[in-house]
Amino acid sequence: GHNDDDDDDSAFLNDKLDRQSKLDEYDREMKIFDRRMTAVRLGFLTAGCAVIVASIMFYAMGINGLIRSLSDVQTTVTKVGSIIQEGINITDWYVEAANNVTDIREQIGPPGQLCSAAYIPLPPETDQAIQNVGSLVREFFDAVGDMGENFLRTALVIREDLVELVSVTEDVNNLLSQAYPYLYASIAVSVVMVIIVVCMMIPVGLPWAGKKPTNGCLRFLYCCIKNALVQPVFFLFMFLGWLFALLFQYVAVAGSDFCVAPDTNTVGVLESMQSRFGDGSVLIR
Repeated sequence: GHNDDDDDDSAFLNDKLDRQSKLDEYDREMKIFDRRMTAVRLGFLTAGCAVIVASIMFYAMGINGLIRSLSDVQTTVTKVGSIIQEGINITDWYVEAANNVTDIREQIGPPGQLCSAAYIPLPPETDQAIQNVGSLVREFFDAVGDMGENFLRTALVIREDLVELVSVTEDVNNLLSQAYPYLYASIAVSVVMVIIVVCMMIPVGLPWAGKKPTNGCLRFLYCCIKNALVQPVFFLFMFLGWLFALLFQYVAVAGSDFCVAPDTNTVGVLESMQSRFGDGSVLIR
């Protein structure tokens, strides 16, 4: 009987030691699991903060800079258009003044016609000399008139060039205005991404802090995150944000390359436009 009691005590002790070892192993596994969960949560929250900071920098340093650049370019184009319009107005004034001078000169006749009522015949020698002087004066005025007509034709050519330049500046301004919707769309994508990231960080941060979502909105949000309903939307907007960032980077690099070395097609188009401007473009330069 004594041996049976010893065997029972030994079995109980072994069973207790076995349970204790299993509990210790379970505690070790739980500690490892807790450390892993802490690392995962910390990494997730760090990544979320990085996405938020990147979105803010994308707006502050990228989109906002592009908006300011476009605004400055549009302001410059508008001022250039105003200056060109002033040139057109001055050219119109010159053309009108030249036409008025030509009309007045054509209305002026010889002295005998203007002073026919008080015209007194002079001696033949004096009259011949005066007629010679009058012929020289008329030739001088004819030469001045021809020069004025040449200036007038040049002014008309310049006016045509200025009108075409105004049209070009208006086209450039309209093209720049068409870029604003894409910029605002990229801002909206960044804002939505930040909201989604914050919504994904809240259900992760609350359990880590030992708090349960008691609000209905938080429970709904926690359910959406738990069932992976928000992740596809996040990936979609992340792809859109990447696409807009790539597009703006491509435009910036292309603009820089064009300023350094324009391509041959663009140079050909500009040269054809310059040749189409005519001789007045030489005076503009």
